[in-house]
Amino acid sequence: MGLQWEAEGRPRIAGRLFALMLLEDRDFTLEELAELLQVSRGSMSTNTRLLEAHGVIERVAKSGDRRVYYRLTADPYRAMIESHLKRMERTREVIAHARKELAVETKKKHLRLAEVERFHKFAITAINTLLAEQFKQAP
Repeated sequence: MGLQWEAEGRPRIAGRLFALMLLEDRDFTLEELAELLQVSRGSMSTNTRLLEAHGVIERVAKSGDRRVYYRLTADPYRAMIESHLKRMERTREVIAHARKELAVETKKKHLRLAEVERFHKFAITAINTLLAEQFKQAP
């Protein structure tokens, strides 16, 4: 999983972390995660924050224990898709802005950017439709 995530431009350790949490259904301390994946505590801290920011994992407090624990969120797959959708929407907005800013004599560039913008709009709509269908029965 780490190599796959790395091939997609994401940190290898984040992929390994996701795989570990996916396979081991329990809460982990940062220290446990670092030891199990044989990486530094600092690297693990960076990658837990990344996955937490994308809604894939969450922090958990345990009564009587001052340590922070991490576990997969209830629906990490939806969180990953929604995070990807946000990036696609930001890209679409940048493209739309570029089209507005181009000089009139660059019609060919406008057409190319319009094509990319249409693709992003289509993909965003399609993925949102699939999400609505997949999760309409979710609690």
